[in-house]
Amino acid sequence: MKDLYISTSSFANINKDSLDLLSRNNITFDINKSGKKIVPSDASYEYKNCKYLIAGTEDLSEVIINNPNLKFICRLGLGIENVPISLLNQKKIKLSFTPATVSKTVAEMTLGLMLNLLRRISFFDRDMKKDIWKKKMGKSLDEVVIGIVGYGRIGQEVKKLIEKLSVKKILLHDTSEAILKLKDKDKALNFCGLKELLIGSDIITLHLPLTKDTDGLIGKNELSMMKDDAILINCSRGGLINENDLYNHLSNHKTFCAALDTFETEPYDGILKSLNNIILTPHVSSSTVHCRNMMEMSAVNETINFHLGKPLKNEIIS
Repeated sequence: MKDLYISTSSFANINKDSLDLLSRNNITFDINKSGKKIVPSDASYEYKNCKYLIAGTEDLSEVIINNPNLKFICRLGLGIENVPISLLNQKKIKLSFTPATVSKTVAEMTLGLMLNLLRRISFFDRDMKKDIWKKKMGKSLDEVVIGIVGYGRIGQEVKKLIEKLSVKKILLHDTSEAILKLKDKDKALNFCGLKELLIGSDIITLHLPLTKDTDGLIGKNELSMMKDDAILINCSRGGLINENDLYNHLSNHKTFCAALDTFETEPYDGILKSLNNIILTPHVSSSTVHCRNMMEMSAVNETINFHLGKPLKNEIIS
């Protein structure tokens, strides 16, 4: 039995330093070599019997239930909605994650998609490759109101980036108690209800975890509130947007645009691929060389800390 199983199939594809670090600390390991997200019911022997787990976005319930040896999980990334916290508490399994490495990279991707859709860059590229020379007016950032739904680490990083670019106005929406305390401290923050944000924003960008409260947050009703030429961006979690409702809205509102980097089911192979007023990317918001290396090293260092009985730097306690 190996000490550690790494369930993300792309781990150390770019840089092997994290694996070398594990070996130097006498931690034996195995990696998911399937090239796709782990399905727990089909998981390998090592996955079901490891002491430590570096996990991706797969459902972790089954491995926690069926692995009596599991003592520690590090979630490679920011979101922990795939982690059953109450079950971890019952089994006294420690949990950590790698939050600081992701926020800036995802915020940069979000900004890139905003600029792309404001100026229709990808759409012009498609036309040019079809020998269509057709000019259309875009918008600049100082003309638009940007609504940020979810004001956690990434939402705050998005705001930092765009407020440097003289946007017309930034609206914020978040219902978590910790974030709403910021509203009391900083009166300049434009917090508002979700409906007000959807109606008043030219660009809506989502930065929320996927929970029972946020599942399907943006559907037919919410889309109908948005401006006819609004832009909707999701670099957060698939499932926040009802994809069928979005398809219908994009089909019937040709000036409305969207960009999705996450999907309900991945790899994505759905009906949104047939539309021209949407940009689709394969869950790559955090996929830069530096960010990936930092995430992997952070996860490995947390595993080593647990292995050696040292305090965890990013432990999640509930």
